[in-house]
Formats: sequence, C-alpha cells, structure tokens
Amino acid sequence: MTNSTAGPATVIQVVHNLDVGGLERVVISLIDGLDATRYRSVLVCLQDGGALLGDIRASNLRVYGLRKGNRFSLRALGLMTAILRRERADIVHCHNRGALTYGVLASVLAGRGRVMYTAHGVRSAGSLRSIMLGWGRRRVRRVVAVSEDARRVATAQGRMDPRRTMLVINGIDVRRFDPAPGAGDVRRALGIEDAAFVFGIVARLTPVKDHRTLLRAFARVQAAGHRGARLVIVGGGESTDEVRAQVDELGLSGRVVMTGDRRDVPALMGAMDAFVLSSYSEGLSITLLEAMAASLPVVATRVGGNAEIVQDGVSGLLVEPRNPEALAAGMIFVLERPDEARRMGVAGRARVEAGFSERAMVDRYAAVYDELLAGPDF
Repeated sequence: MTNSTAGPATVIQVVHNLDVGGLERVVISLIDGLDATRYRSVLVCLQDGGALLGDIRASNLRVYGLRKGNRFSLRALGLMTAILRRERADIVHCHNRGALTYGVLASVLAGRGRVMYTAHGVRSAGSLRSIMLGWGRRRVRRVVAVSEDARRVATAQGRMDPRRTMLVINGIDVRRFDPAPGAGDVRRALGIEDAAFVFGIVARLTPVKDHRTLLRAFARVQAAGHRGARLVIVGGGESTDEVRAQVDELGLSGRVVMTGDRRDVPALMGAMDAFVLSSYSEGLSITLLEAMAASLPVVATRVGGNAEIVQDGVSGLLVEPRNPEALAAGMIFVLERPDEARRMGVAGRARVEAGFSERAMVDRYAAVYDELLAGPDF
C-alpha cells in the first residue's frame, strides 16, 4: 500500500451530514472500524455535523462542517479544496450525489486524492450519468454499489464502466440487537398496551419511504377486524406534517404512534412484533437489516436491494410497492400466523449474522482503498 505521506493513508469521508439514516450509519462504521494504523479518517460534512456525530467512537477524528446552503456554493468548494490540501488527502470517499460533485471538483483543484463513490441507493446510482460527464467520469476511480440492483443501474443508466463498478454489501453490528429486557417499559412509554400487536417502521419521513401507502395499508388492517394492532413510526423528515395529517384523515389517531427521530432504535425494535418497509426505492436498507437482526418478521416492498436481503416466505414477505392492498395482506399474514412469523424472525436473524456483518463490510472497503492506493495519483 502506498500513500503520499509516511504513516496511515488519509481517507476523507464526504457526506451531506450525519443526521439519522442508513448511509450515515455506514460512514460511522467505516470511521470506527478501519484499522487506525493503516488509515486516518477525516470527516467532511457539506452541512453541519448532524445528530449522529456523537456516536462516533474513533479518537482524534477531524470533522469539518462546510455549512453549504441549498444551492451550489463556491465558498464550500474552496473550503473543501483547502481541506484536501491541508489534510494531504490520499482517498476522497464520496457518499451520494452532492458529496460526489464537491469531492470530484475539490480533488481536481487541490491536485490530491483518488476519488471513489458509494451509491447508497438506486437513484444515486442512476444519477451518475448527469453528474460525471467527460473528465468527471474518468476522475472517479471506483463506484461502489450497495446492492446488485444499484450496480446494474450504475452501469446501465449511470453509464459507468463495469470494470470500475463493484459491490460492497452493507453490514451492521448484529450484537446491538440482541434480545434485552424492558420491551414492556418501552411500550408503556409509547402509550401502547402490552397485549397489542405492534408493527413498526424506522425510516426518514420522506416521499420515497412512502408512509402514505403504509398508512392506507394499516387502515385496511384495522378494517379487517384487528383494532388492537398498533403502528409505530420512527423517524423525522420533510413529510412529517403530511404523515400526521393522513393519520387524522384515516381515523388512526390513538392507533399510530409517531416518535420522531430516536437514538434508541434497538430498544424500540425490541418492543415491536413485526417490521414494515413501504419504500418505492431502496439501495440496501440498514433498518431492514436491523429489524432482521432483532428477529422481527418483516414485510417489505420488492424494490432495490430488499429482495437481496429478504428471502420471500422464509425470512419475511415481499410485496409490490405502492400497493396498500398487498402490503395490508402481508401485515395481516404475520399478525394472524404467529408461529410462521416467529419462524421468519429466527431465519432473518440467522441470515443477517451469516451474510451482512459490519466487519465484512469494513474489510471490503479497506480492500478497495488498498487497491486505489496502489495505483497512480491521477
């Protein structure tokens, strides 16, 4: 492994921010999990640090917040260029579209850093074509997709060279979701009866997560006679007011609990009976992996990398997106067949343990870094 300075190679992780989300969890896992004798991590946030910044355990981490606005910022680009020079960047690892735009331009201006990009979703894989034209496309050495579906989109729609496009599956620390006492206390704190069957979703409240379809499906669950069922919606975001209004419109007040952003996801999942993911687009969902690690049966839409995680009928159920009838049918299935639901939960935990470990993900990224460091600077 070669780098431009003695000692560990400097890896700049570039993100929008570290607010709650799956992408952000992956970046934290990289910063904490990389061998500090081989890699020195620096975090650049296009905005501010974000709610998860305090979760990073790594010591001596340098964090820069550029406080970029909603439009392209020459000031932020200048700051990032100066950071790459000051930190003597060896690798600039960009996560999703905005980070890539600034990472590529700053790397060229600074004359430093081998650029790589992780597309954490199908949309971020497909948008490569519009971002990286001409020299920009050549500048990015490696494109990492987190699912086979995203890799296919990156090569077909994003027009990336398949030889520079690779797969690194997301992983989690399964131990965080080991069974723990106190589920009853969590339910009572949420105002939910111990005997209730609790569905849950952990996701940003944004259109792509399609809480609208989920609420329509849950209304059908109620109409089918399961008035004791409850739905816990964990997360915040731009669609919060819209989701809250729909809860009232569908007459679900008192049966749906909206928690906002929470840091105690393992405890919340421990209080759930089943997990539902209603997105109409996904990369490789971290919260879906977490739910399976918590031994929850899952009902998820058949989009993106979900089918690469969930074995339909074995570790959960896959249904068509934007289809409240199909989603409701899956929810009713796990509610009415507790033995099969329990079996799915056990199978899901085993699947995550075997194929989606945090350690395997970090080691795979380290191998990509080593490959880049062994090559020329430009």
